[in-house]
Amino acid sequence: MIELLILGNINKRFKNLKQGIEKLGPTITRKAADILQEEVVFQINAVGAVASEDLLKSVQARYDFTSDEYLVEVGSDSPQAYWVEFGRKASGKMPPVDRIYQWLLDKGIGGTYQDAFRVAKWLQYIDTPARFPFQKGFDAALPRIEKYLGTAVEYELNIRSIQ
Repeated sequence: MIELLILGNINKRFKNLKQGIEKLGPTITRKAADILQEEVVFQINAVGAVASEDLLKSVQARYDFTSDEYLVEVGSDSPQAYWVEFGRKASGKMPPVDRIYQWLLDKGIGGTYQDAFRVAKWLQYIDTPARFPFQKGFDAALPRIEKYLGTAVEYELNIRSIQ
């Protein structure tokens, strides 16, 4: 919560607040995107969804402040992201063998492509629970973004109230 110390003319103070927020909008938007990206990456690690570094590297923050609205979006183009977020029902459809083979190599487990095929064959009959790292990252980021916003606006108000 931001506490406003009323110094001087209140109308001037709120005019300065509006100008300050307009000035800070792009900076706050970029910072919010960075915070969201950090938290999502942290949550992917926290829920143990790091089969390879690919998912972590694919998390991207996008922001837009060209209009009156400030938009922040954090997501991933990785097909793995959807299954990690929402889970996977046993469907009789095998997960990608190439990804499992790469995971076997990355983890130093070794094995052949045939071993990866057997793992994929087994996984097709197993439910994978939803782990929601993107939602958890969003939930964890909100307090940090609100704190940053409050600090930035308070700083801007204090600077402008002196002028």
